[in-house]
Order: sequence, then structure tokens, then C-alpha cells
Amino acid sequence: MNHEKIFPWKEFIERYLINHEEFVFLYKEKEYHFAFADSKKGQMIAELNIGNKENGYKCYAYKSPIELLNSVKIDGRTIQEVWNEFE
Repeated sequence: MNHEKIFPWKEFIERYLINHEEFVFLYKEKEYHFAFADSKKGQMIAELNIGNKENGYKCYAYKSPIELLNSVKIDGRTIQEVWNEFE
């Protein structure tokens, strides 16, 4: 499946960075949940929760959604590089 045709990377970036929408994608039987939360100081932080119901989830927090997108590697590749492999 060409994920880009169904949900273009550019649209994801706009909706995630500007609208702060949350998304869940599947990749190799794991969920990748892009979320937002308030820090203890009342600032918004970006979260990435990775896992599945059987094995549980790991939560990673970042100062901003841009930091998350620039920092996260999935199988050694950026989120944009695996974009077409998401379900």
C-alpha cells in the first residue's frame, strides 16, 4: 500500500504540527501513537507511545513535535522514511 496516496506526509505534518492532532499508525505489528500532553509546568509536550496490547507500551516525551519528528528513528530510519510502510 502506498500510504502517501491515502494520507500524504505534507498533510500529516500540517495537521500534527499546526492543529496538534493525534494519530495512531501500525508498523510491524506495533502501534505508533503520536500524542500531546501537558507537562508538570503546564507546557505542551509531544509524546510517542509505541507498543501493542499484548506486550505493553513505551512512552517517549519530547519538548516539541518537531523535536519528536527529528529525533525518532524506526528501524534506523526517520518517520518520513518509513511513512509508506505505516498502516
